[in-house]
Amino acid sequence: MNKEPMLWLKFSGKSLDVQSMPIYELGDTLIALQRIIHKTFLHDQERLKKHAQLTQEERKRLSLQITDRKKSSDLYALVPFVADPAVQQNIAMLLKFGLGALAKYALKKFYPHLKNCFSGHQ
Repeated sequence: MNKEPMLWLKFSGKSLDVQSMPIYELGDTLIALQRIIHKTFLHDQERLKKHAQLTQEERKRLSLQITDRKKSSDLYALVPFVADPAVQQNIAMLLKFGLGALAKYALKKFYPHLKNCFSGHQ
């Protein structure tokens, strides 16, 4: 399989210079990323509500897989599981919108707090 990675995940930290990312934390991160794709898809399909789930076929079509790993930098390459270019394009769009929405939410939620923290230090 010779697909260009859709996304690279990089973990950083002093301990990662001498050892790899713990499996539990890696698993949590990968599941969270996959859930962002799922929630964005459900929102796009106007099906996002409490306890909403994808069908087995939708889960398969929206799944990512690890295709490369660079141990020296704990860097993971992710590509869609399904080779269909239309599916790949759809996942890329879902990632873009989902991660963008998450970033906007975080900025909106935490920016006022950060602004208050630094307002006295001008």
